[in-house]
Amino acid sequence: MTDDDQSALAWAASTEHPVAVAAVIRVRSGADAGLSAAELAVMQQVLTDLHDRARRGERVEVGCLGGHGRTGTALACLAVLTGTPAADALAWVRTNYCYKAVETEVQEALVSTFAS
Repeated sequence: MTDDDQSALAWAASTEHPVAVAAVIRVRSGADAGLSAAELAVMQQVLTDLHDRARRGERVEVGCLGGHGRTGTALACLAVLTGTPAADALAWVRTNYCYKAVETEVQEALVSTFAS
């Protein structure tokens, strides 16, 4: 995780601003694909906080530069937090948000890992 990622995640986890922006860690590709246990724990903390805020009626936003891969992954993980199975969460995001959401096998695996 880069210093920028750590700073963004620390801000997202601690902000009291009514609009909380999830800074989802860039999912790497290649032999070391995925997130470390520490990165996954931070992502779970941030998305759990966003989920809790949304349930309280606060406005939350999730986004990335392209709006497909990382955004879709975060949205699918949020659906998992509601009790939706990972495969159903992926299908729901692709149907209701964007058919391009969750672009890579690594991102799909992250949603499955998030569910466990």
